[in-house]
Amino acid sequence: MKRRAFLGISLGVAGSVVSGLGCSSDDGGGGGGAGETLTPGEAFFPQSICSGDPRPESVILWTRVMDPDQDGDLALELQVAKDEAFRERVTLSGGPHLALTAKAAHDGCVKARVTGLEPGAYYYYRFIYRKGGEAFVSRTGRTKTAPGAGSEAPVRFAVTSCQDYNGKYYHVYKHLAERDVDFFIHLGDYIYETTADPQFQTTAPGRAVTFRDTQGAIAFNEGTEEEYFAAASLDNYRELYQTYRGDQDLQRVHELFPMIPVWDDHEFSDDCYGTHATYFDGDRDEDSPERRSNADQAWFEYMPVDYRGAPEFEYDRSVNFPEDITIYRDFSFGKHLQLVMTDLRRYRPDHVVPEDVFPGQVAVTEEQLLAQGSDLSLASPYVDIASFDGGAYQAFLAEHAALTGYEAAQFAGLVSVPFINQQVTAINDSAGTSMALIDEATPGLSRGYAFHLMLKMDRYSQLGSRYLVVQEMFDAYARLRYQQTSGASEQLMGAEQEAWFLSTLRGSEATWKVWGNGFTFMPRIVDLSHVDSLPTLFRQRFRLSAEDWDGFPNKREELLEELSKLDNMVLVTGDIHAFFTGALRNQAGTGGLTEFVCSGVSSGTYQTLLVRTAQRSPTLAAAGAVGLALGVGQFLTDTNIKPNPHLAYQAFDRNGYATFELDGAQLNAWYHAITEEDVATKDLPRALERHFSTRHFQRDVGSQELYLVEGDGRKRWDHASCLWV
Repeated sequence: MKRRAFLGISLGVAGSVVSGLGCSSDDGGGGGGAGETLTPGEAFFPQSICSGDPRPESVILWTRVMDPDQDGDLALELQVAKDEAFRERVTLSGGPHLALTAKAAHDGCVKARVTGLEPGAYYYYRFIYRKGGEAFVSRTGRTKTAPGAGSEAPVRFAVTSCQDYNGKYYHVYKHLAERDVDFFIHLGDYIYETTADPQFQTTAPGRAVTFRDTQGAIAFNEGTEEEYFAAASLDNYRELYQTYRGDQDLQRVHELFPMIPVWDDHEFSDDCYGTHATYFDGDRDEDSPERRSNADQAWFEYMPVDYRGAPEFEYDRSVNFPEDITIYRDFSFGKHLQLVMTDLRRYRPDHVVPEDVFPGQVAVTEEQLLAQGSDLSLASPYVDIASFDGGAYQAFLAEHAALTGYEAAQFAGLVSVPFINQQVTAINDSAGTSMALIDEATPGLSRGYAFHLMLKMDRYSQLGSRYLVVQEMFDAYARLRYQQTSGASEQLMGAEQEAWFLSTLRGSEATWKVWGNGFTFMPRIVDLSHVDSLPTLFRQRFRLSAEDWDGFPNKREELLEELSKLDNMVLVTGDIHAFFTGALRNQAGTGGLTEFVCSGVSSGTYQTLLVRTAQRSPTLAAAGAVGLALGVGQFLTDTNIKPNPHLAYQAFDRNGYATFELDGAQLNAWYHAITEEDVATKDLPRALERHFSTRHFQRDVGSQELYLVEGDGRKRWDHASCLWV
């Protein structure tokens, strides 16, 4: 990589250019000069252009050039100007343009880091491809640098995430293109690695993802009408970016605003951790470093990222995971915004409750519960199955293991009595045996929490593991594991990233500290203990998810305590396909922060995902969970039970995005929501603005209070009543 000095004619300052994907070469020509005819070349730039990671003096500029008549690397020119007509051209390396090489090895993608720019200024840019004596030009992009360190200028930005392409349309981006923002944050799930997963995706004519390389992909439901694929090869992942960024509405937003992105899970694999996928819920080994490298290389090629401390960074597959790429980084926007972007997928461990754990295994013993200060009211009896009754039950279950679906070796150690009785009953019914059940009231039996009591009732399942866990029992086990592993069981960021994260925020002098957080931080508890129509098993308090921060409650409490010490701390969050606003407080109530969870651009809403999960599970469907899923919003915000006193707003059945404006006095946040039905409609029947609704929130500098703005007035969120007052 070569560093280049350039003199910006209209700025009068020196700078440099670093090409992140191709090599910059000496430029003695005058591409696109006065009097030269430029031919629209959109066919050669199928993904248009984009910019990203704006800093006060630099920005990343990106494009992809393809010529079906040419193999190998392609020469390209970049022009930058202060005006859209390119009359005030900025010189690059002392000339009117920068010569770049779009390498075939990088799928024709090219990135340039332009430095020496003026803070807080708009710039326009375009790429030129020469062929047959003609100069073919890309569309013109507009970008904006961050304001300088002493700037009092207000900062305006948008937050997006979760933009499934399959059967969905990007009306959200069309709406965003009409807003006045300086940049937009993308919190992940920029692509979805599956083509048409029937669990959460749909398709429509002309709006479906296909793979050229189906042999290199992972196939599901082969030979059926519901056959679909998950990306695995490098070509698979590249094709996803090509398809998604071929959308005109997404292109327009990229042409207007620089993006600051991080990934979540679908850039690699749904509910992933490290190099591991989770499609089969523990039924097979899904660790695939090569697949992870393919995903990471494609992300590197297509994302306009300025890597922390390494502007010349080039992705190298020979470097071991996870050191091969580091995407967490921070940005300063004048005096009023410090933005910290984290990576919550690369360094995290497996879920606290593994998907393949034996449901009958005792997770927390009586002794451990008492040591935690827990009562035993919800605990159930267990036995050492090898010694209880001379090992009779162990021998019986092992002999008939084929009828239970479990392996004989799993019936060992401390096993739940209700679970043993359930298996014995099933065997008696199937085999005509008459093994007696264990009396659960037998004197002297110890009582504890087994995994099936957390709702982990199947051999391989995400239920009771990644999703819908019984709160008290899960929390007790998570607390035990956290102590046993010295915190490693919940180290989502990894030690190095977490140290950088806290140090950066603590050292910031910006008015507002904003964390670009990949998935929901605030607790989301549903209390069904009062729903008499439900089976006993379901009349409990549940965490809706253990895949995000709700599955790592001890680390979350640690971070909440630390972040609550900071003035004006705000989280912007994606992932969950719902709008939530949380006014969180630490345990002492002496500090807190606000979390704005922004719904997905187009992916199925949280309500739809919950309903489909309930429909797919015979256990949940039989318990009436479909109806409960439709009413989850009311359970989350029940003002009588108050399971989530921090949860000030929810809209779990809408798509959309959010915009923010902050300065030295106040932060304003707006949710822009659209129905899921509209997102699935190609041509909307009314003017675009009429399909969106808006909610407006405020926070004042120096105050933890959260306000809902209505007309000319505003209401404060009251934790005691769980109402706006």
